[in-house]
Amino acid sequence: MLSEGSKAVLVIPPHLGYGNVAVGSIPANSTLIYEVEVVKVESAY
Repeated sequence: MLSEGSKAVLVIPPHLGYGNVAVGSIPANSTLIYEVEVVKVESAY
């Protein structure tokens, strides 16, 4: 859904992330927020 050069913010609610388990420095029931940028798209075909 994203093309080269696109940027997006991905918001992952706790039930799709780590849930009620703490992982390293990430507390339990945390909402994960990722800022991503598509740098290059290569075809697998």
